[in-house]
Amino acid sequence: MLMSLGFGSIFGTVQGVLTSLHDIKLLAKIPKELITGILCVVSLLLAQVFALSSGDYILQIFDTWVGTVPLLVVAFFEITAVAYAYGVRRFSQDIYLMSGEEPSLLFKLCWKFVSPAVMLVILLGFLFNVATEGISYFRYDKHIGEAVPAEMPAWAILVCFTLTFISLIWIPLAAILHRLVELPAVIPSYFPEDELRQQHPIDDDFMSSKLDWMLFKD
Repeated sequence: MLMSLGFGSIFGTVQGVLTSLHDIKLLAKIPKELITGILCVVSLLLAQVFALSSGDYILQIFDTWVGTVPLLVVAFFEITAVAYAYGVRRFSQDIYLMSGEEPSLLFKLCWKFVSPAVMLVILLGFLFNVATEGISYFRYDKHIGEAVPAEMPAWAILVCFTLTFISLIWIPLAAILHRLVELPAVIPSYFPEDELRQQHPIDDDFMSSKLDWMLFKD
């Protein structure tokens, strides 16, 4: 079970990195198999840090400041971009084209109001907790044989903020580059829009109920 869980996690991680490299055409001339092999070997070497005697403490840093806070911020910006920039109405049309069913009102409310609000409250609560109580970690006390909370040293706090900064700097950096630098044109992937529109036609009164129009108009 643990092996299956590990393989499932690493497949998603590797494909996420490979897809990003493929989309930006950074390593277009190198075979995908070679890139995958190099990425797996490098990941294996970096993962040896967690096998050290202090690996559990390093895992605590990565688990919170790489796997939790950045993902929460990225998810918040993603749902905000979909709900307020792209529009819930257009997003619902896309889902209708692909599935033939319009998303329920509950999903639309979560996309536009509930999910961004919940993630923002969690993020602000976390930042408030860090500002008032500081950053701590669980340290093993050999005298009592238990893990007890301890204050994190200054250098470790610097590592935490650096890891989070590296993960999140690409959001504003990509936005600035998109506005200031003319990036190469991206060839869109094939999407059978005409065929889907024939199979699931979208009328002009799509989401035309008064409540939908009030809450989700673009």
